[in-house]
Amino acid sequence: MEQANIKTAKHLIAALPNDVDNLFVVLSAREFNPELLIVSRLTEDSNRSKLKRAGANHIIMPDKIVEDHMTSLLMVPNLIYFWKN
Repeated sequence: MEQANIKTAKHLIAALPNDVDNLFVVLSAREFNPELLIVSRLTEDSNRSKLKRAGANHIIMPDKIVEDHMTSLLMVPNLIYFWKN
């Protein structure tokens, strides 16, 4: 983290495929830079509170976003057509 100048960074994205690894990155980065804006990937919703406590400002679940998008294709198919045009 020191080599990446985390102490002077403004933003960090923790997008590793494993919640435990992202948790470690968020916790470490927050320790180095309390003012950092951190966005973290989340796989298991049960880990959300841990990432928040570790210091993530925003938590994104890519699988949930895809799931919601797929559902919207079935529920409102013309909406996607509207976005494409």
